[in-house]
Amino acid sequence: MKLDPPRHDPYSTLEQTKRMLEEKGYTNCFQLSSDGDHIEDKNGHQFGINDVALNGIYRFVNKDNEAEYEVLYALSTNTGVDGFLQDGFGKNSSESINNFLQRVENQEQPR
Repeated sequence: MKLDPPRHDPYSTLEQTKRMLEEKGYTNCFQLSSDGDHIEDKNGHQFGINDVALNGIYRFVNKDNEAEYEVLYALSTNTGVDGFLQDGFGKNSSESINNFLQRVENQEQPR
């Protein structure tokens, strides 16, 4: 997966980036479904790999604490529901989330 170019503010925090994404319309906090084949919004609506586009990846590293390595994925859906999916980074990442996003990235997106 490609990373976004460095932000102008290299000291952005996870919460600041969430607010920035929300201002751009990424208002839903997605989670991966239990089957690993969909993401779900807070209302339980599910979106499969053919319904989702990956628009940005933001990494956050606390050099003093590896447990605070985080990644935020900006996602849009074919129904206009946009949001983000949060995961750990490196050894703290979810294999299920990585697999889902790899399948999303390998789909041809009609955008």
